[in-house]
Amino acid sequence: MESDIQNIPVAYYTIDAATKDMGFTMPSDILTCSLLKTLAASKPNGKYLELGTGTGLSTAWI
Repeated sequence: MESDIQNIPVAYYTIDAATKDMGFTMPSDILTCSLLKTLAASKPNGKYLELGTGTGLSTAWI
């Protein structure tokens, strides 16, 4: 299913690898991240607050 996702942020794979290396077990999955990207794109002039509790995977998509 990941192969169906387009325009994956450049930083995604680096952050994902670091997340796994540090043993963080609850990052957002790629489908959730893609949804966040879609929602943010639906309001081009919107303002967003991302309250991260992880390693930045979600933020990379927004």
